[in-house]
Amino acid sequence: MLYFVDLNTSNNFMLALDVTVQTVDGKDRVEFFDTNRGRGFEGKVLVREENGFVFLTESGDVMTFREATVEEFDLVWRRSIEGSVPAFRSDEDLHRWYDSAFAG
Repeated sequence: MLYFVDLNTSNNFMLALDVTVQTVDGKDRVEFFDTNRGRGFEGKVLVREENGFVFLTESGDVMTFREATVEEFDLVWRRSIEGSVPAFRSDEDLHRWYDSAFAG
């Protein structure tokens, strides 16, 4: 699954692949790959929704993870991706391509 990540008031701050949330000893930890490197933050899941979640980091940042859509990708991200990016017919096609191009 590919997510758009909003950080505090900055929409579409980054992209996130292979997102996992684990709870250990009462603390939540979110881990993901941002197409450049792995990242991990401890904190608390504030809201869980069908297409994402809101995470409050221990340092006080609010990270909103939203399932990536083709429409928003085309508006915001397409022009900043290097190389040839195909036209996507569905959100699932976008997620599969990102996974194979950056995480595979």
